[in-house]
Amino acid sequence: MEALPIEIGVQILTYAITDHPTPISSIAIVHSSWAAIVLSILHKNLIFKNLSQLIGFAQGYSSTGRSGENHHLASIADNVPKHSGNRICKAAPSPCTIFFLPSITTTDVSLFRHISAMFQSCASLERLERVDMRVNSHMKGASEVYNALSQINPRYFSWRSPDPDHHFSISIVSLASDPLSKAMSTWSNLQHLRLCNMHLLSRGWELVNCFDPNIHRNLETIHIGQTVQMDPLSPVGILLKLPMLRKISLVDVYLGSIWGKRLRVEDMKWVVEDRGHNWDALNLNSRIVCGVERERIIGGDRGL
Repeated sequence: MEALPIEIGVQILTYAITDHPTPISSIAIVHSSWAAIVLSILHKNLIFKNLSQLIGFAQGYSSTGRSGENHHLASIADNVPKHSGNRICKAAPSPCTIFFLPSITTTDVSLFRHISAMFQSCASLERLERVDMRVNSHMKGASEVYNALSQINPRYFSWRSPDPDHHFSISIVSLASDPLSKAMSTWSNLQHLRLCNMHLLSRGWELVNCFDPNIHRNLETIHIGQTVQMDPLSPVGILLKLPMLRKISLVDVYLGSIWGKRLRVEDMKWVVEDRGHNWDALNLNSRIVCGVERERIIGGDRGL
């Protein structure tokens, strides 16, 4: 096996892990080189389902999800020859996708501190294509959001509530919107952004200020959903700062609280023209969409 090119070894072990009933730990303990390849394969697409997985990963032992199953890398670690202290390797192989599932949600305000430690434990995050978060932030410890997310530079980023889609809840609290925006200001690889269940601290201007046409030249689409406290000029400001941005979607976005008025294209047009600008000349109609997915059960809201 050692004489084989690494690419062939990866293909063989990928087949063994995916289609063979043999426990992964049995494959990994054959040789340290096999263990390294196995871990690289398993770490390509990381799925965190609970806080203990997150903490365990950062400590050098991980239990990641693949195809709906749990693969307990801790058991592999216990059997593989320890050639680097108590860990299988000094740093985890570079992931391509990272998912934080709703079940990881906790009242622990140190969640993003653990996420930050998990990112730090990776050998590299340069291959990172996608980060999908379904977790809650907290007013206390919101500054940890920046410490964690400033370490990554994904092509696709999504953050929404862990609650069922028909629930209107806030997962990005107001004090987290600014640290999130500051972290995003460095994401030069970003192509698609999805932010939902958000309470904006500065009425969306933190988002406007974070974007730079020289840094975010690859950004194509932005989706903002179930968000409150949005200034009607903020989406316009984003579009004007990013001429290459193809579309910004605003779904269930409110000018104030959820009990107030939804943001409409007409609101943005009125504010722009009230300031003496020609809306049609800005050519924004084809790049901005306002939509409705959820109605309020109480209050007579029918998406109007």
